[in-house]
Amino acid sequence: MELNDRFEVPRPVEHFAYFRRRAFANVAGAELQSRGFSVEIGRRGLQTFLQATREEPLDFASVERFLSEVIAVVERSRGDYDGWGAAVEASA
Repeated sequence: MELNDRFEVPRPVEHFAYFRRRAFANVAGAELQSRGFSVEIGRRGLQTFLQATREEPLDFASVERFLSEVIAVVERSRGDYDGWGAAVEASA
C-alpha cells in the first residue's frame, strides 16, 4: 500500500514449494499446470524445488483464493509451501 500498488492489476505471481521426492513435485506440477500455472521443477540441495507462476490480481479475495488453491495442491502432494511473490504495479 505504501508503494501505491494497483492491486487490481494482474501480474505474474510466483509460488515456491519444496518436496522430498521429485515424483511428488511432478504430481503437484502437473495439477498446477492443469490449473493454468507455468511450472519449473529443479533441485536445491537435497530437496526438489517447484516454482509455479500465473497472472493474478492482488486484491484480498484473489490472494485468499490463489493461496488456498496452491497450498492445497502442494500439501496433497506431500510438499512444503514456501510462499509467494509478485512485482509492484505502482500508480503513475
